Amino acid sequence: MSGLPSATRSSLAHLHNSVPNFATTATFDRGGLRIATTLHQHVPWQPWRYTAEEYRAAVAAAGSRSLPLTGMSALSPWDPDLATALAEHGVRIEEEAVLDSLLADRG
Repeated sequence: MSGLPSATRSSLAHLHNSVPNFATTATFDRGGLRIATTLHQHVPWQPWRYTAEEYRAAVAAAGSRSLPLTGMSALSPWDPDLATALAEHGVRIEEEAVLDSLLADRG
């Protein structure tokens, strides 16, 4: 369960009981996909701007400022097209790069 210690899973499961519409996001890279998939196996959640559509928009906005994608491929069961999009574009998008859109959701 690399990237998601049991104490974290337990805390998130407890949070889910209090907040049934739990949503999460992560870095758009293969490590982020693996963490989100592991979380998805233990705590029901909905993607928060963590879809292929959001990734493609972030890649377009980042232009040449994006970093190359590294690591072994990973799945995205909540949106299978996301893993495909990462493989197609081959770039990593940090959460900080999409922070404005995430914060806009708070309004």
